[in-house]
Amino acid sequence: YALYLGESEVGLYGLEATSPADADRFEGVLRGIWAYNENLGRARVHREGRVLVVVWHSGVSPSCWEAVNARVVERMTTP
Repeated sequence: YALYLGESEVGLYGLEATSPADADRFEGVLRGIWAYNENLGRARVHREGRVLVVVWHSGVSPSCWEAVNARVVERMTTP
């Protein structure tokens, strides 16, 4: 879990499931929990294999938001 507190908040938390089946289940639950904020563009759920990361914010610029999510994807897919 990490939280950046500036003029706006950006938070991240991640978890690693013990199996692909558990990851599938956790992903469904997380997407359900964060669906409202994801529809508003305030949260995003990322998954790579058994690892899930949720990113959210409280008012950063669209360019900052996209950069944060691009970096999360980059980090998750780089061996």
